[in-house]
Amino acid sequence: MKKTSTAIVILIAAAFSLKSFADDADAFSAPGNSLSLSMRKVTPVSVKMLTVDAGELYSKYNKAIEAREKFNQAAENAQKEVNDMIQEGLKIGDEYNDLLAKVNNPALTETAKKKFLDEANDKMKLIQDKERQISQYQQQAADTLSQRNQTVMNLHLNDMKEVCAKIAKESGANLVLNTTSVMYADEKTDITQEAVVLLNARK
Repeated sequence: MKKTSTAIVILIAAAFSLKSFADDADAFSAPGNSLSLSMRKVTPVSVKMLTVDAGELYSKYNKAIEAREKFNQAAENAQKEVNDMIQEGLKIGDEYNDLLAKVNNPALTETAKKKFLDEANDKMKLIQDKERQISQYQQQAADTLSQRNQTVMNLHLNDMKEVCAKIAKESGANLVLNTTSVMYADEKTDITQEAVVLLNARK
């Protein structure tokens, strides 16, 4: 009986986790383009390069900060919903165990035992329904938050690219690299702080 109760508690009180923000990466692959590439007329250009710390830029973008706060609040609300459902499940589990204790009472008649056993079986079905409800809610909440986060993050990354492009054009540069992908760059090429100011000035 004790093992049954423990199993129910463990099963219902499963951990709920949501993932937070993912790293952004773009990849392009075009197999079979070697022929068309060789036929193109390529004009060499001189390269003026700038660098930006994309991670720092994103972390200091006011709209991204606000979005993270909203995301965290939504995740906390989802966690609260799960906790409430877990408490409901635990209560049903306690009722189930009480009924099992009555079934095992030797002083009861067989008719009374059967009555309590039927009620216990009904409680078990409620417990199983609650388990499914929790699992479905967890999955739906995780999917919704993940999709929302990805959509908002893509918008913010586009904002960052536009700002970096603006600075590059105004300074006559034709390339802006993320410092996390560069082995070395002169500090004079870094436009991170300028980009932060310009980014947060956008409406």
